[in-house]
Amino acid sequence: MSLYQRFLWFFGFQEGDTISDMLARQKERLGWCWWFFPIITMVFTLAMLGFQVWLTIHTIKMKLKGG
Repeated sequence: MSLYQRFLWFFGFQEGDTISDMLARQKERLGWCWWFFPIITMVFTLAMLGFQVWLTIHTIKMKLKGG
């Protein structure tokens, strides 16, 4: 049994079912609203990346000013 199949078994997927099948069913069930989930995920990820970049630059500037 591969790691991927163990992962699916652990989370209760049926035999022969894949994550892609589950996402296709979810997209069919939610219709156009399904696109909100990936868009929100991308916006959140970009916001977190921006925050990390800002925090790094802010920390470097504080160290250069001496406190």
